[in-house]
Amino acid sequence: MDPLDPERLAAGQTAAEGHVALDRMPRLNAELCLSAGAEADEVWCRMRFDRDAHGRLTVRGEARVTVPLECQRCLEPVAKPLAVSYDLVIVDSEADVDALPAEMDAIIREQRLLDPALLLEEELMVALPISARHERIEDCGPLARDEMLLPPDSEGQSSEPAPGPTRRPFQVLAALKGGGKKK
Repeated sequence: MDPLDPERLAAGQTAAEGHVALDRMPRLNAELCLSAGAEADEVWCRMRFDRDAHGRLTVRGEARVTVPLECQRCLEPVAKPLAVSYDLVIVDSEADVDALPAEMDAIIREQRLLDPALLLEEELMVALPISARHERIEDCGPLARDEMLLPPDSEGQSSEPAPGPTRRPFQVLAALKGGGKKK
């Protein structure tokens, strides 16, 4: 989708729909796990330009994309769908943003034409999960499927831990302190 003229589209109360390549969103691209051969879709979006009751230029729309992120359990790519909807006021300066009511969100355009990639990148960055991971640990790569992390199968295995030495995380500290005994 090429840069759009919000003034012209708002005059006709027109909607624009199309795809935006993720490579036009460098900050979002930096968060993606593309090095392992994973691919990312293009961002599908719909934008409707209008003027509100106060004559402010607005854009309302939605966007969807599936992006590869790094699973925080196995460090391998996991496909995560992102879906956002937005309702923004288009302004020309920081002073215009400050003049808006607190409940309104804005985007500052630097030129007459508005690049959809800039608007969508901001919205999609906010929609990224804090910690991406596969839905089920069984879908993770070998790093996370270590027998210590993977729960036992339901095929007759009990959920109780196998008998053996109990791990005590502070045992080393106790040994350094002299076994916790005062001399």
